[in-house]
Amino acid sequence: MSRTDQMLVEWKNDSLEKSKNHSSSANKMTGWFYGLSVPAILSSLAIGSLLAYNDNANVQVALSVISFLTAALNGVITVLRPNENAKKHKDASAEYAIVARTIDTIRRLEESKEKEEAIGNIQELLASLQKEYPDSSCLPSSSDPTTVPPPISIEISKEEDAKLPLSNSTKILSRALKEQLRRLEQDV
Repeated sequence: MSRTDQMLVEWKNDSLEKSKNHSSSANKMTGWFYGLSVPAILSSLAIGSLLAYNDNANVQVALSVISFLTAALNGVITVLRPNENAKKHKDASAEYAIVARTIDTIRRLEESKEKEEAIGNIQELLASLQKEYPDSSCLPSSSDPTTVPPPISIEISKEEDAKLPLSNSTKILSRALKEQLRRLEQDV
């Protein structure tokens, strides 16, 4: 196996692992969201309905304590934003999975200048993902960025850009890779 293939396999394995980890984190965050939101909603409903029909001072004190706890739960939800974080992890998982599939396609190509450009685009995409999702490293420490050529540039319209299901920082790179792979597959 060539050095380039070893590098691509390493990038693919890293991308698959990161996709799996982000998916797991998204599931945990979704669990936290429902675990905090459902009790907050139910306690709010209970407080509102019981407070309106009960004149007992002890019950009203208990309901006030529950109301305080409900406000605290809502504060935790607001600060932690588990639903928003779950979406970010789902997006990251999907983007890393796309990278892994793209690497598989690139590995099947014959050695050529276009393949080197595609590898450069993958490296650029991984660097972009690393910046966007800094909690995990994309590029293996053994990679040498000077051995890979710079990415190609491609113009895309806003309509095409809006159709891509990726974050803003990776849309153009993903589009460039897709276009380059389409051209390479036509040549083969």
